[in-house]
Amino acid sequence: MGDLPLKIRKTISPYSFKKGNSLFLEEDDDLGKAVSFYKESGITFSVKYIDYKSDAPIRRYSRCNYNN
Repeated sequence: MGDLPLKIRKTISPYSFKKGNSLFLEEDDDLGKAVSFYKESGITFSVKYIDYKSDAPIRRYSRCNYNN
């Protein structure tokens, strides 16, 4: 999902994370924005949901901060 256009990336909250070319999107709002963009654009994408019982490893990744 690292190929989201700038106009979408600028709306992603700091509750989402990034590592390399991958984004790990907060599910309540940020993921919905990305899913809508991909569906409207006809782009195939995948979403993988993993429920961690404790802190997820992504908590150690960089937070998204496209608003600066």
